[in-house]
Amino acid sequence: MIYTRKQLPKYCKHKPSGMAYIRIGGKMYYLGKYGSTASRQEYDRIVAEFVANGRQPFYAIDELTIEALIVRFLDYAKKEINYCYAAEVRVRKILRLLNDLYSSSFHKGMADSRIILRKT
Repeated sequence: MIYTRKQLPKYCKHKPSGMAYIRIGGKMYYLGKYGSTASRQEYDRIVAEFVANGRQPFYAIDELTIEALIVRFLDYAKKEINYCYAAEVRVRKILRLLNDLYSSSFHKGMADSRIILRKT
């Protein structure tokens, strides 16, 4: 899920267990008993880390897939790097090759959600 500047993950209640949780990037983070001060503090801490991370989902080193890395790099490159069209074409070809070679080997279920880079 892509978050806008003003949008923050919602503080939710898991009804069967009575626990508070938030969902970031499809992953649930349990915070403690719903409505407690400790769960609110944990919510504030996780949301602060989320905002400091550029409103991007958290990835542990072993969870970061090639697809996610390529997407993050392309977002960065679009904003920060000012290169000519020919250089962009070469970068996309290299990233497409990287995606084709390594994307399915890091995560078992990623074959269905592979990123397809447009041929330019």
